[in-house]
Amino acid sequence: MKKKTTLKKPTLNTDAALQFAESEPEAVQGHQKANASKTVPGTEKRDQAANGETKFRLTMNIKKSVHLKLKLNAARQDITMTELIESLVNEHLDD
Repeated sequence: MKKKTTLKKPTLNTDAALQFAESEPEAVQGHQKANASKTVPGTEKRDQAANGETKFRLTMNIKKSVHLKLKLNAARQDITMTELIESLVNEHLDD
């Protein structure tokens, strides 16, 4: 008979997270410097827009139907989903 395995939900060390969030910029910069060596070679250029503006990664959860609409619309326009979303956001937001 197999032994049952139970999984526990992951927990967050809220004290450590709060301390990190409230830390001085030097500590954050040190964290970024420590992780700088993890950059994948050859990806430095993709993080810069054509005009030299730095790009940031955005992660979001959307409905599958919305994702499909974005993907189809981008394909019809022969542009990337990123380009489509940026143009939609720029149209919606005041400059």
